[in-house]
Amino acid sequence: MKIKSGPEYLYSFFELSTKSWFLGFATYSTQNPRTVKIAAGDFGRLDAEILKAKRRFGLAESAEVVSAYEAGQDGFWIHRALLARGIHNLVLDSSSLPVDRSARRAKTDRLDAISGVRMLVEYSRQGGGRLRIVHVPTCEAEDDRRLDRARKQVQRERIRLANRMVSLLRTQGIEGLKAGPRFPANLDEIRLWNGEELGRELKHELLRDNARVALADEHLRELNGRQRTRTKEGTGRLAETTRKLIQLRGIASTGGSQLSSEFFGTRHFANRRQLGGATGLVPTPYNTGQSERNQGISKRGNKRLRSLLIEYAWGWLRHQPQSDLSQWYERKYAHGGKRMRKIGIVAMARKLALELWRYVEHGVLPEGALLKDKVRI
Repeated sequence: MKIKSGPEYLYSFFELSTKSWFLGFATYSTQNPRTVKIAAGDFGRLDAEILKAKRRFGLAESAEVVSAYEAGQDGFWIHRALLARGIHNLVLDSSSLPVDRSARRAKTDRLDAISGVRMLVEYSRQGGGRLRIVHVPTCEAEDDRRLDRARKQVQRERIRLANRMVSLLRTQGIEGLKAGPRFPANLDEIRLWNGEELGRELKHELLRDNARVALADEHLRELNGRQRTRTKEGTGRLAETTRKLIQLRGIASTGGSQLSSEFFGTRHFANRRQLGGATGLVPTPYNTGQSERNQGISKRGNKRLRSLLIEYAWGWLRHQPQSDLSQWYERKYAHGGKRMRKIGIVAMARKLALELWRYVEHGVLPEGALLKDKVRI
């Protein structure tokens, strides 16, 4: 993203909350910023305050505005609304903002707005710095992710309910009954260890949970059908990327759709450095004085994608054992202990992400990898 800097720009930082926004305005980091509090979402008031800030700092009314706010629960709608008003906005990674490490420090929305706008000015005028900019997906890319995320959420809910039913029955000494269509509709026939019936409220609770499991199964069938239809009949980059991924052995239709919607089908990367930063599977060194060690991966990227890549790294070892990537893991980590194998699979997931990116973007098949004889969707 091109950074706008210079004396003709007005910089603004938004400290967001549910009911109000605290704004900080400045043109230089050394000047006393102008701060004001407005109602959340009041863009008419925002325009008026921007105009007042320009007059205070002696800027022309046509001067460009550069704003920023921390990524959080508001998502990206504010970013898109600001862009629509001609404001050049940045969404900042909250973890990249420096924090005073004093045991007790003053913290108010006004102070946060002041420190935020000063950091924004330094970042913009110096051409970079400690702040990290969050990638904002397009509305279409954000919507494309909904289907796979909804499926994963329903799947987790189904597993949670089914496990809960098993645990409830186990407290009564009953084993072997599982949630689903075959779960007994008439629980009066089930007997406890002493021949007595299940408690009345426990019966109702189990039946309610089983009905929710049935609803989750219905939703999963619907979502799976929509996912298959999108993969078969879709014409956009997302569908094309999915069809390309599932040609590889070890990547099923569901996993290919998830990899595509979270990563390869909705984003573009210029180099492997951007790719590694987006996954969070990059090492974090600690080297100071006599101490030198690796703190593990950064975990700054997409956590859904990270878990998916690690899952498919294990699958790659099983379904693509002849590939160079699997052979590399076999030589370096497979004969170590459990801890070394876990470390190795993370390193392999990072390499797998790079190989899949090359395959999707440039058509370069991973060394030694095989394609499926027949693709099933």
